Amino acid sequence: MGIIELGIILVHPILALILLWWMFQQLSWKKKGTTLRGKEREESLEVHEKVGKRLLPALIIVVISAFLSNVWRGINEGLGWDEYFLPSNLHSATGIIGTILFFITWKLGREIVEKRQANESWQHTKSKHRRAAELIIILGCIHAFIGFILIFRLF
Repeated sequence: MGIIELGIILVHPILALILLWWMFQQLSWKKKGTTLRGKEREESLEVHEKVGKRLLPALIIVVISAFLSNVWRGINEGLGWDEYFLPSNLHSATGIIGTILFFITWKLGREIVEKRQANESWQHTKSKHRRAAELIIILGCIHAFIGFILIFRLF
């Protein structure tokens, strides 16, 4: 396998690890939110919300890179673009589940902001958002581990 092929295959895992690290940073808000007060808390919350808005587009880029890598792999192996396109293993399944859960969590975050601005109760939504975020981190780590193992099958 040449350097170009290796690079194309590794784009998805590298982007995914960056996204996972970014999600860990977001999850750290859970602790920061309880220790900060006043203006410092407001600024930190604003950063948390701004980053949260950017995470979904970043996830979409990671998912697209996975599909494009699989399309390229199928073409490169002479099997056709759709050979590896559809999910066919546990890594793919955890990716799809994680993506759906990620979208739900992102949407819950947006709902918290809307409820807070409308002076409605948002504590229940905040609790669901936090639990879903923790689950995404766990699922993301499992997904990354399985992906790491699968990379060795390619070489």
